Amino acid sequence: MTMNPFKLTLGSLISPRAGGSQRTYLARFVRAGAVLGGDRQPAGFEITAQALQEALALGMFNNRAVFIDHAAFYEVPSLEKLVGVTMDSSWNEADQAVEGAIQLYSTPVAHRAAGLLDD
Repeated sequence: MTMNPFKLTLGSLISPRAGGSQRTYLARFVRAGAVLGGDRQPAGFEITAQALQEALALGMFNNRAVFIDHAAFYEVPSLEKLVGVTMDSSWNEADQAVEGAIQLYSTPVAHRAAGLLDD
């Protein structure tokens, strides 16, 4: 997949893949730099561009489960919140970020997520 040279925004829809009705959206998975905690304050560590590029080369950003909400601390992610899978990840040098696509499943919760993203 070739990424267009524009800044990604939540809900950028890619046309459904041939033969399927699953909706696919462009997404930024992670960007190099300081990590912020849940309170939006610095968490005290940084993700380097080199680490992200190495992880990308190992395929660590493709075929990953996507949930509608993060599990809370000490919680196990629930299959009820599983909405899709990551794919087609690539490096965006200008933004120092790993970007790709999220393909939503054909489940009730994924359809609700698509409705939110399409608005």
